[in-house]
Amino acid sequence: MRSFPYNGCVRIITTHLSADFDAFAGAVCAVRLYPDHRVLFPGSQELAVRRFLGATGMPYPEVKLREARQKNWQHAVVIDTRHPSRLGEAWELISRDECPVTLIDHHVMEEEALGASEVVSMPVGATCTIIASLLRDRRVAFGSEEASLLLMGIYEDTGGLSYRETTPEDLRIVAWLL
Repeated sequence: MRSFPYNGCVRIITTHLSADFDAFAGAVCAVRLYPDHRVLFPGSQELAVRRFLGATGMPYPEVKLREARQKNWQHAVVIDTRHPSRLGEAWELISRDECPVTLIDHHVMEEEALGASEVVSMPVGATCTIIASLLRDRRVAFGSEEASLLLMGIYEDTGGLSYRETTPEDLRIVAWLL
């Protein structure tokens, strides 16, 4: 695990409590877009995500809440939620340090309540679709494990591409990831 390069400061990628695969994969893969950030889960992940991590031991640049509390937050990327109440203590730390927030989320019909300085949003079936689109458009290199993780997030949030909210962009990104 990498140490923080910012003398007591940290840049965070976080998501909602009880992270599902869309939230988990989105946060972990967003590190490719924000390589100087670390992933913070403000609470536990859903059972399927915990089982996946237990089975694979997949590494990612994580920071635990106890360490993040002691740092000054310079920037936060919030994945898959627009509501401060869904961020748990992470929202308290964002507010404490008044750090700028970048929101990446697919819930376009919900009100943005974070006061984000930048919002990256699309009316698609999964936040992982947005993350993958950004990786593609910015020509950011990533591996097959990350592609698989993004696919898992998209499949979960779109019901295997069968939910009504599934869009042609979800299908295009799945084809590109495959």
